[in-house]
Amino acid sequence: MNDCNKDKKLKFVHITKNSGTYIEDIALKKNIKWGRFDEKLWYISKKFKRGYPACGSVWHEPIIYLNEFPYDDKTNLFTIVRNPYDRIVSECLCKWGGEFAKKMDTPEDLNFYINEQVNRALNLNFHHFVPQYIYTHNSKGEQIVNHIIKFEEMDKFNDLMKEYNIDLAYDIKPKNKKKFNISDISQKNIELINKVYHLDFEYYNYEKIKT
Repeated sequence: MNDCNKDKKLKFVHITKNSGTYIEDIALKKNIKWGRFDEKLWYISKKFKRGYPACGSVWHEPIIYLNEFPYDDKTNLFTIVRNPYDRIVSECLCKWGGEFAKKMDTPEDLNFYINEQVNRALNLNFHHFVPQYIYTHNSKGEQIVNHIIKFEEMDKFNDLMKEYNIDLAYDIKPKNKKKFNISDISQKNIELINKVYHLDFEYYNYEKIKT
């Protein structure tokens, strides 16, 4: 899907640990209300078919699980996706994604928590580990988000803003050294991630680590 009709508005689909909060914040400075600042999403949450969103944050809910599509046909959607391995590590280190971890001091702690949360990822009750494809594709495998940008290619965010004549720019900063990285993921958890997030790898063209 690549409907680039610039007469359309652009709305943001926030997938956790993909720089979504930063994007919402810089947009708000320009009086653009995306994600957690989007009043339309909060209105929709009052009619949510499962009651209040399971995650407590309607802006993190996959669109296909909302009671109704929140926007009209003059709206295009964009989102940021990320290498599944890197995203999982980032989720575990995040104060929200890692909030149920007993501790996160060693690679063993990391792998215990990865196994625990990834095995629950498809129940949708904890949005921090939900596969990304659930946000971008429907059950038929059809893409429902117009523009998908890789976290590793954030310069394309700036290109997209220019296409829509939106005065926003993503400030790409040097990456901070993380406590853990992909090399700390156990072989067993690599296999688990490959299985649970298979469509993330397939739809976004990320390479799986061979096991």
